[in-house]
Amino acid sequence: GLFIIRTTHFSDIILAMRRLRIPYKITFGLGITYRFLPLMFSEFHRILLAQKLRGFNPCGLLKRLESLKISLPPLIIGLLRRSHQLALAAEVRAFSDERTFLKELKFSKIDMYAFIILSLYLITGFAAYYLGYGAIITIG
Repeated sequence: GLFIIRTTHFSDIILAMRRLRIPYKITFGLGITYRFLPLMFSEFHRILLAQKLRGFNPCGLLKRLESLKISLPPLIIGLLRRSHQLALAAEVRAFSDERTFLKELKFSKIDMYAFIILSLYLITGFAAYYLGYGAIITIG
């Protein structure tokens, strides 16, 4: 599993999971977890650096465990805050398995007529150019 994660782009893994018909909520959860891990490690490193700047330099096993005990609450609070923001963003966007759109576009008869007229105009222009009845004018 580690070999696949290290050698394959994660969006390709998510796409493969979707093609295997794994529910979207599960693939989304795995994707967020995958994205949160580096964030968690950098946040933990930042907290340890802040402790060192304040003069707390753990030496020995007991001091390192104490450092971990001191570092965990701000790390967990920061991650909970970010996950709450992510949950709000998903809720605002009406997260679900089915893709939804704000406005549904429909192709009416007027759209069809406009498409046919513009296509004929374009085809006529190209035909005239290739038959020698027109030229492309460049300015400059």
